[in-house]
Amino acid sequence: MQLEKIQKYQSWVKSQQIPKRTIKESALIDSKLRKELQQEFDKLRTMSVAEFNLYQKYFEVRDFLETTSQEDIDEVKSLIYKPKSIDDYLTIEPEVIYVKEQFELPNTNIHGETTKRFIETNSKYQKHWQILRTLVASNRNDLTLGRAIRFLILDKNTKKYIGFLCHSSSLVTIKCLNEELGWDIDKEFTVGGKIQNTINIQTCVGTQPAGRLFLLGKLCSLLSISDVVLNKIKELYGDTIVEVHTTSLYGSEKLTSQYDNLQPYFSSRLGLTAGATSFKVRDELYQRINQWIYERYPVQYFLYNINKKDEWSNSPYIRDKKNRLLIQAYQRLGFKKSEYTSNHKRGVYHSYIYKNSKEFLCSQIKENELVKAFNNDVESLTKFWKFGSFGQTDEIPSNLLEKYKNKPDRLKTVLRFKSGVKGHVEHLKTLGYQLRKNTDNWYKECNSKSYDVIKKKYLKD
Repeated sequence: MQLEKIQKYQSWVKSQQIPKRTIKESALIDSKLRKELQQEFDKLRTMSVAEFNLYQKYFEVRDFLETTSQEDIDEVKSLIYKPKSIDDYLTIEPEVIYVKEQFELPNTNIHGETTKRFIETNSKYQKHWQILRTLVASNRNDLTLGRAIRFLILDKNTKKYIGFLCHSSSLVTIKCLNEELGWDIDKEFTVGGKIQNTINIQTCVGTQPAGRLFLLGKLCSLLSISDVVLNKIKELYGDTIVEVHTTSLYGSEKLTSQYDNLQPYFSSRLGLTAGATSFKVRDELYQRINQWIYERYPVQYFLYNINKKDEWSNSPYIRDKKNRLLIQAYQRLGFKKSEYTSNHKRGVYHSYIYKNSKEFLCSQIKENELVKAFNNDVESLTKFWKFGSFGQTDEIPSNLLEKYKNKPDRLKTVLRFKSGVKGHVEHLKTLGYQLRKNTDNWYKECNSKSYDVIKKKYLKD
C-alpha cells in the first residue's frame, strides 16, 4: 500500500476490536465457511440461468422488505401502468425522468481550497426506482460499475410507471464488443480515454403486466439511447456519448432478447460474453464472508470497505468492490476459478449513435465531425416502437411481397416482427388473447411463500 493508505489503515485498525484467534481456531472457521460455500456453488452450478436469477431474487427480496416501508411499496404498486384494453399501446406517451440521487455541496476551507461534499437526496423517485428495480426486475439489484445514472419512465397520460433504466460505466472489456470498436483497450481504459464516450445499459426493464403485452422492454431499450438520456449524461459528466452497449439477461443462441429487431437503433447481436462471471452469493452469506474477511484479513477489508477517495465521498478506491471482495475470499479459501464461475453467457448488443462513431472512438475524427445516425428524440423512438420500420401504414412493401410470394407464413412472421407493437398485438388477437388484470412479476410474495412455491410459479414455462 502507499504510505498514505498505510497510515489510514494503521489509524483504523487501532480503533477496531478484531478477535485474536489461534491457528487452529482460524483453520476451523475457514473450513466451516469453505464447506458452506462449496455446497452453495454446487447448487448454483446445476441451475439454469432463469433459476439462478430467481434464486438470487428470492433472498434479495426477503432482505429488502425488512428495510422498506410497506406504505412506499403500496404506493409504487398503485403507480404501475395497467392496460385496460389490448389497444392501449396507441395512447402511451413516455416521459423519461432523471432520478437524482445526490447533489454536490461545495465546501471551501480557510486556505481557499474547495472540495465537494455529496449529499444524498430523499426524493420519492429515488425510493420508487429502488422498489421497482427490486420487486419488478427478474435479476438482482446489484451495484453498478462506476457511474450510475438512473431514470424512470412514465406514461404522460396516466402518470403511471412503464419502465426504468440505469446506465453505468462501459463494459468494453467484452471481447466481441472490443473487437467491434476496434481500439486499443489498454490505451482507452484510462481517465480521459475514449471509454468516457461509451456507456453501458445496466438496467432496462418494462413494468408488468403491460411489459409482455406491449413489448415495453423494447420501448425502454429505445429510450435508453434517447436524446433525453444522453444529454443528461453529457450534462453530468461532460462527455458526448457516441456508443451505447449492453448484455441481455439470457445468452442462448436460440433465444431472442428485447434488443433484437431494433435496427437501425441497435445492431444485431454481436456475440456472447465469455460466461466467466463469478458467483454472487445471497446477501446473508455475503455478509458472513465480509465479516470473515474483516477478522482474518483486515487489510483487505479496509481496502474494499473503508478506504475512500476523500473524506466526503462514498466511493471506494477499488472498482466493483463487492465482486472483487468475493473473489478474494474464494481464492483465499482455496477455490479454483472454475469452481466459482457461472458459465452463464449473455448476448451482446450495441448502438452507434453517430454514423462515424467508430472513427471517433479510434481517434480518426474529432468530435465536431460526428454525424447523427438517426433521430433519437423520444417521439421518433416511440413511433418506431409502436409501428416498427413500416410506420402506420397497412400496406405491405412490394419487395417483401416479391421475396416471400411462395412463403406466406414466413411473410406473416416478418411483418409481425417489423411492425412494432402493432404487429405483436395483432398477432395476439388472432390467438384469442384475453387481457389479464393481475400484476405479473411482482416479487413481493417471495417474503410470504417458500422458494419451491415461487419456483413453481415463475419457472412454470
